[in-house]
Formats: sequence, structure tokens, C-alpha cells
Amino acid sequence: MRAKELFPGVFSRHAAAYARRHAAIRAAGGEAARNRMLELIAVRRGERVLDIACGPGNLAAVLVAGGADLVGIDLAEGMLELARRDVAGARFLLMDGEHLEFPDASFDAAVCGHGYQFMSDLDRAFAEARRVLKAGGRLGATLPQLAPRSDDIADVAERWLAPRPAISGHERARALVVDPAGLREALLEAGFERVEVERASEPIVWRDADHAVELAASFWDLASRIELTEPARVEAFQREARKALRRRYGGGPIEREAVGLVIYAVA
Repeated sequence: MRAKELFPGVFSRHAAAYARRHAAIRAAGGEAARNRMLELIAVRRGERVLDIACGPGNLAAVLVAGGADLVGIDLAEGMLELARRDVAGARFLLMDGEHLEFPDASFDAAVCGHGYQFMSDLDRAFAEARRVLKAGGRLGATLPQLAPRSDDIADVAERWLAPRPAISGHERARALVVDPAGLREALLEAGFERVEVERASEPIVWRDADHAVELAASFWDLASRIELTEPARVEAFQREARKALRRRYGGGPIEREAVGLVIYAVA
């Protein structure tokens, strides 16, 4: 299965759970990588901004509130439905980040929050972002390095859930998103004049085991495996995962670390 055959459907079907997970992270004071990225690109009121792989509009909401003229794109229609419902004053379009349907030099800035890791051809995606940016335009992006969910959940998933779907044609992207030097080189080759890649980490706190297991199911890999697993085994996975977390962390809260990369590139 190719990436574009898997990811848009998974994210559409689990858009609401994904949005709840990010709302929980924000409520706990998280999203350090996103906040640093927004600080670096420093969008000014009235600037035209492209939100690539916009998801349910969590970045878009912040940028629109700051006065940006924003267009969000995503391949997951379920995500776009949430963004259109929850973020007024922006346009949201079904579009591929590797094939941007905009003229050259259309935007002052572009952002991509935890989206580039799902694209098969990152070199093309970076080149497309550069093409639609004006001279001096800024690209800000975040990429995950370490997910906040517990290893206990992953161990239980291996015993109860169906295997991960095999994804073909995604090898370079998987290697590149964890390689700061490689990312910098790829962005320079795409035509950016200046590129910075930083590491950001932040504590993530779940209320208790029930909360952690519920939100873990919104990660694409677990969500896709749950869809392929019969309900009785999914229930067994959830029960055992909660027990494993309670053994390790007690009644809660459960504290984990999320680690990501922050990209800032100038056209």
C-alpha cells in the first residue's frame, strides 16, 4: 500500500480523536515545537499564509487569530470538515502538499505542523513549498521524533492488534524526517536560501491510564491497526494496556516526553 492510499483515509476516519488529543496537549501547556515554529516564522497581520497538511485547523486557528490571510490544505476530508467548522475566516481545500495548485510566489509564509512525515516525496513537497513562496518568504514546519505514548502501550499492541499496514515508496521520507542534516540539505536543494533545524522537547501529561489509552488510539499507526482487528481483540488490547500503565504509573497522572524537530527556512 502506498502512503496516499493509507493516510488520508485513516486521518479522515479518526479526525475527531486526533483533534481531542491535540486539545489535551494544548490544555496541559504542551506543543513546544509548534510554538517555537510560530515564533520563528513571525507571521504579520495581513500576510498570506499556506497551512500544508492543516489537519483540524489547530495551527490555522492561531494564525487567523493573529490576522493572517490563511489557506489550509489537506488530503483528509474528515480533517477539512473539522477545520471548516471550527476556524472562521480561512479557506480549506482538498489538495496534495506535493502538488500545490497555486501560482508561483503566492504566499508570504507557509507552515506544516507534523505533516511532512506522511508525504512520499519530500523533495517535491519542499520544492513546491519554495515555488509558492515569495522571495524572502518563510517556511515553518515541525516533525515528530519521539511520540509521547508509553512503550507499555506499544508492547501490548504487538500482542493484540493486527500488524501495521506495509507502506511502499515511503523509505526516503521516513529516513529524512529523523535526520536534521539531511533535512537541511534537502531544503537547500529545493531552493531555500537559509535553513535552520532545531530540536524541541516538552513534557506531556495524561490524567490517568484510561486517558492515555483513549488518546493513543488517535495516532495513525494504532488507529490503522485497530481498524484491522476484530472488536474482541481491540477490547482486550485496551484492558491490558490500561493495566500495564497502572502497574507502572499508579493512578496517574502519566508523564511522558515528546521530542520533535522545528524547521525554519527562508526562500
